[in-house]
Amino acid sequence: MEFSTNDLVLSLARLHHHDGILDITEGEVLWGGLDYLPFALKPWLQEGEDEQSNRRNLVFTIHEKIVGFMSIYFQNGGKDCVKFAFRVSKIIRGKGFGKQITALVGNYLRENFPNLETTISAIPDVDLSDEEIISPKHGNLMSVKSVLVYRIRMESITFPEIEEDECKVVTKEEFAEVLRAKERTENLLECNLVHMNWVPVILETEQDIEFATRKNQVVLLKGSLDFPTSFSVFTLPYSVPNGNTRASIDIFANAEDDVKQHIRHQMKLFDQRAKLVSTQGETMLSIIVAQDMVEATVETMELLGLQKFKFVNGSQKRDVSNMYLYQKPV
Repeated sequence: MEFSTNDLVLSLARLHHHDGILDITEGEVLWGGLDYLPFALKPWLQEGEDEQSNRRNLVFTIHEKIVGFMSIYFQNGGKDCVKFAFRVSKIIRGKGFGKQITALVGNYLRENFPNLETTISAIPDVDLSDEEIISPKHGNLMSVKSVLVYRIRMESITFPEIEEDECKVVTKEEFAEVLRAKERTENLLECNLVHMNWVPVILETEQDIEFATRKNQVVLLKGSLDFPTSFSVFTLPYSVPNGNTRASIDIFANAEDDVKQHIRHQMKLFDQRAKLVSTQGETMLSIIVAQDMVEATVETMELLGLQKFKFVNGSQKRDVSNMYLYQKPV
């Protein structure tokens, strides 16, 4: 059956749409096995059904068949929103439906959220050429970070002795205190934006800070709460397809030695946790750093004996991929 873009319908996603949404990409291996949607979808749908929450989930249907999905989270008092997990069925790809979905979403946002000013997207370049990823159609470029991915079986790893460093674990409340003080972090955070495991957060309100600190994560800080010189956020492992887990370390630092200390310390904590909490399969670990910190990252992973587990995915076969953070007017 031939579908027309005029047949496309946008509606709010509900919990009963769960399986139909996952079926959009049934049989496909997304992001080299790093797809987080099967893990996140149910809590997202539950959160979105609360009209007081900052999340809205959208499904796109043709003749009642789900052919697309997008999750939206509002930040900065409703002035900004972040788009997550955009999915389009392969039966309609390359036929102009993507543009129609973009138009439908734009109309929905303008009609229902008059205070909204911009949308924010975190876009990987694993399947996009340089010309495709660096394009004004995505909006204004806020930041670019490098992403190094490793496939590790933690139970088979023996870590070398790691020297003591100046990093310390901070609590959720202490992390929130750091994020509240813009003047203390402006040299670490571009555009007053923090990201954890591909989730960008504009730090303008208490709700934004709560969203950034509510994750299942371990935060390391170098310096003090009053004068932080660097910090890192380890998103603890969670399930992805094929019996594996996914984790990430996002590092915010201006000195190579700080980056090295954060990686060594976070990996030491990860190793200790892995000995207490058994995990099956491989852990897909992403380390997200400033582009000029890639060499320091590689050197540290070599020292730990982990660089050999470097993983490359995507059609572009980039040895080091990148996360592009774009902001676009509604």
